[in-house]
Amino acid sequence: MSIITTQPSVAKQTVLLLGNYRLSLAIARQLGKAGHRVVAGGARDGVIARCIYVERVWDHPSMFKNERVFLAALDELLAECPDISMIMPVSEVALLKLVKMRDQLPRPLAAVSRETVDTCCDKGKMALLAAELDVPQAPFATVDSMEALVLAGEQVGYPCVARPNDGRNYDVKAYFINNRQHLHRLFPEWPSWHESLLVQAHAKGPRYNRYFVADEGVILDSLDVKIERTDRADGSGYAVEGVSVEPVNALDAPCQRLIEKLEYSGVGCIQYLIDERRGRISFLEINPRIGGNYAFPNACGLDLVTPMMALALGIPLASSEPASAHTFNKRFIWLYGDLIGLMSSVYKREMGLRSALGWLFKSGRGLLRADTHLTFERSDLGPSKWFAKRIGEALLVIAWDLARYVKRKIASVLRL
Repeated sequence: MSIITTQPSVAKQTVLLLGNYRLSLAIARQLGKAGHRVVAGGARDGVIARCIYVERVWDHPSMFKNERVFLAALDELLAECPDISMIMPVSEVALLKLVKMRDQLPRPLAAVSRETVDTCCDKGKMALLAAELDVPQAPFATVDSMEALVLAGEQVGYPCVARPNDGRNYDVKAYFINNRQHLHRLFPEWPSWHESLLVQAHAKGPRYNRYFVADEGVILDSLDVKIERTDRADGSGYAVEGVSVEPVNALDAPCQRLIEKLEYSGVGCIQYLIDERRGRISFLEINPRIGGNYAFPNACGLDLVTPMMALALGIPLASSEPASAHTFNKRFIWLYGDLIGLMSSVYKREMGLRSALGWLFKSGRGLLRADTHLTFERSDLGPSKWFAKRIGEALLVIAWDLARYVKRKIASVLRL
């Protein structure tokens, strides 16, 4: 994939970030270091409030419960901070909501088009589009009932994977199903919290993320990152360790076909599974926003924030400033997500002591060899202290639960 030699030139702005996530930190730090001002939506006791680059935290009413109340509060904020020039959604749920409200917002939205968001966040639609464009992917079926789910398992073959079809946040991002009996153990009845599921044959191999900038259906710049570990033992969930790699040439044509068909303008992340031993590629999804691990692509030289600001301001995506060269074979770790994932798996009895120790060893190894730590920055220690406090609280919960378990065991022995 060729790399663009220019980046859009954007004057100093005041940006409202909506979403209190680790991605908020990466964006706020980049904006602050570049001289932009940052106002962040979120709770005053949240992690973003600890960031030195955030000038103000806006503790706003929910945009999901009452749009009118949210918009009225936004008008009040803009009356107090009239220099806010754009709104940048961080999470996928905020993106889905705000693109629908775009015409009602009093400031430009730094986001791709609603049509692009609606298509990319519907996994069934994307699977059909990939099939139409001959993009390699595992056999699939979209289901909305228990009967259809059972039939889909037989059609795509076991083992298979069932994923929520929409872009909402769920505790479980993917259900791995070994056989029909296992399916019925996981789903004795249709999971009412899901409107529909995308069922696919289980494709092997690590996940590859292609972070990209596109303009009118043409990919201008990209970076490939191989995900080596996630916060779940089964490999689903959020990435906690990975490495930047040389461009994977086999992804160029299928990625360009998708982006061209979508007439995509903006930034995003295309995900594939690659069976490196057999050379098989399986398309997963497109996230139509800046990815959650953006601190790492940015550290490798890929700027996704400036193009989104330019898009909101109507500035051509390629203009005047030289772009940074990308660096490969750099590594990242998200230690907080890694440790919380480990503790969650132990707490839910999803792994034994041996597996937990193996996970802990990999965490330590990843910590030692990482070039980029997604949330840690020496010049901005407030967020790290916030994360450390949350880890301590989680450890106390586990310790308390373990103490009660030991107490019950002792009591049962004494009764004997």
